[in-house]
Amino acid sequence: MGGYDQSFGFRAGVHFGLFGNAVKTQGTAEQIAKWHPRVMKSQIIGCFAMTELGHSSHLRGLETTATYSPETQEFIINTPSLTGTKWWIGNAGQIATHTAALANLIVGGKSLGLHYFIVPLRNPEDGTALSGISVGHVGSKAGRNGVDNGWIQFKHVRIPRENMLMKWTQVHADGTYSQSPVAAAAYLPLIGERLQIIFDSTDDVSVCVSIGIRYCARRFVNDRFILDFTTHTTWLMPILAGSYAVLTTSRQLQSQWDKHGLALTPKTFATAKAMHGLSSAIKAWAGWWAMDSMEIVRRCMGGHAYSSYNNIQQKINDYAVYTTGGGDNIVLAQQAAKYLLGEFKLSKKANFQSILGDVAYFADQKNYGGFNPHELTKGRSFKDVTLQLDMLKWLSIRTMLNLESKLNTNQKKQAWDENQMDIIEATEVYYYYNVLRIFSDCVQTAENSIKPLLTDLVQLFGLTALSKLIKEFLIAGFISGEQAATIKQEHLSVCKKVRASSETFVDAFNYPDWYLKAPLGIRDGNMYEAYFDVINNVPDARTTPFWNDLVLPLLKSNL
Repeated sequence: MGGYDQSFGFRAGVHFGLFGNAVKTQGTAEQIAKWHPRVMKSQIIGCFAMTELGHSSHLRGLETTATYSPETQEFIINTPSLTGTKWWIGNAGQIATHTAALANLIVGGKSLGLHYFIVPLRNPEDGTALSGISVGHVGSKAGRNGVDNGWIQFKHVRIPRENMLMKWTQVHADGTYSQSPVAAAAYLPLIGERLQIIFDSTDDVSVCVSIGIRYCARRFVNDRFILDFTTHTTWLMPILAGSYAVLTTSRQLQSQWDKHGLALTPKTFATAKAMHGLSSAIKAWAGWWAMDSMEIVRRCMGGHAYSSYNNIQQKINDYAVYTTGGGDNIVLAQQAAKYLLGEFKLSKKANFQSILGDVAYFADQKNYGGFNPHELTKGRSFKDVTLQLDMLKWLSIRTMLNLESKLNTNQKKQAWDENQMDIIEATEVYYYYNVLRIFSDCVQTAENSIKPLLTDLVQLFGLTALSKLIKEFLIAGFISGEQAATIKQEHLSVCKKVRASSETFVDAFNYPDWYLKAPLGIRDGNMYEAYFDVINNVPDARTTPFWNDLVLPLLKSNL
């Protein structure tokens, strides 16, 4: 349902995901028992008040305060300025009864950092704002206009002490503060959101590429289907392979997080640290890939994809928010880089372990001095997935060594600013390595009857990664110009091979026609009939409603 109507899915994701997971990851057992059943039964409707008008998701700049009053055992929630207004808050505009507000805790005049507070917003009987609450809608957007993104201002709103979520940190009745043993615990709800966005990326792209491939496989020009044009083959097949690769990765990460994420303790929190780093990189790069891919599909379909009745442009408009929402991709890439730098330093030790396996290869940095790229590629095909992984591994290690050297200075902030492009590049190589690693490992467990077809997709995803990074491989001296040309040729060869099975891969997504919402992507192939039927059922499709008022006077005006 959420995939069919993304505004509905977004509202549900805010309520059950962000608000619900804030309670589950930040609340005590007693608080979960009090609030979570009401969330799941929709007896209250939640939102997640993090971002602010003047600060977006720059959390260190957030202004909202929660000041503890030991005399009344209450927190006083306040918005100190216009720029501290909570902004872009899903569900806040019209339907939320409560919010999980991220605010700066102040106890005894001392600021103690960001914490979560459950704050009632509206009277559930009539929807009116409660005393001290100002709340409204932010208005029309480029997409997802079914979501009531809103703004919230708090004017000295008092809530009980028990409304501070206290699994990790506590403020006791007398004002004594117990600090969390894990400083990053406040960001746990965001990991779940990030994993959902990664899944949404693959869902949106796979819908678009399904429509695009079906249309291009039936559109006939000069005795050929346009999907057989080299342009369309080399543009659409990597998107199809990427859809399978990122979808597989998304499911694997979600399974791991479902198993460990909500049962974390201070002793097992390293799992969250690793998932934060990996999901940040994948959310960023899969998000940029998704936006680029949907636009490529639109172009491959020509003018028909610009029609609102073929869903591509609507998908693009609705998805666009995710490149900045749920964590700005540029910021997340830098957070992933900080995680990588920390793990790279730890991997120099003999007892290094990678919890998720994402940076296990960092331990090989000790062998980089004797690494010979020419021996690595000698006698091996670039279609070989193990070679692709080896090349990405060594490029990642080289990138990290260079980055570590550039940042090894007393002027750390300046060095970080000056090397931001290298920093983001490091996360791109890491992204490709891990998606290829996870996708390849999963395909190895597939049934023998389908494994060869899926292996074609794995090879194509790996060759696409090498092609995207070909400049970096050349600069590093890992490959020659001749080898770069070979990568290009083998990429085209596998694209053509995947093209032969592309409609089977699309059918395997098993999207019904009503879900695709695009007559040009209809399964039975009668796309033009379906398209014409849709157009002829549009209200006023055959009428001239303003003829007498506007057109006829113009025709008779003798200008």
